[in-house]
Amino acid sequence: MLVPYVPPGQDATVSSSNKDFRFMNNTDGPILIWADTRGNTLYMAIYGGTKPPQVIWGHKILNRKPTRTFYRKSKDLKPGEEKTTIPGADGLTVKSWLTIKRLDGRIERKNLGIDYYNPLPHVIERG
Repeated sequence: MLVPYVPPGQDATVSSSNKDFRFMNNTDGPILIWADTRGNTLYMAIYGGTKPPQVIWGHKILNRKPTRTFYRKSKDLKPGEEKTTIPGADGLTVKSWLTIKRLDGRIERKNLGIDYYNPLPHVIERG
C-alpha cells in the first residue's frame, strides 16, 4: 500500500514473519545505529567516523492503474453535503534504484527492484 511520507518504492517492509534488516559495518571504525519512535513515526540514523557517500534515490513508474470512487450514504451529513473519508490513490508499479557517489569520484548504481501497489479506493460519504 502507498504511504504518504515517502515516494513510491522508498517505503520499508513491515512483516510479522521473520523479516530481518541486517547491517554490515564496511568501515575501519565503529558505527552507532540509533532508532527512536515518536508517535507513530520511526526515526533511524547511522553514525560513523567517516564521511558518507552521496546517495540519490531514483524511481520510474512503469504502470499506473486508476483508482475507483465509491459513494456511501451518511446520516451524519446534511442533504447535499459530501465528505471524503478515504482520499484514495492509483495503483502503481515502480522500479527503484540508488545512485551512490563515493568521495573518491566513483559512481555506483544499485537496483532495488520493482514494487507493486494496489489501488486504494476513493471513498466519499454523502448526506
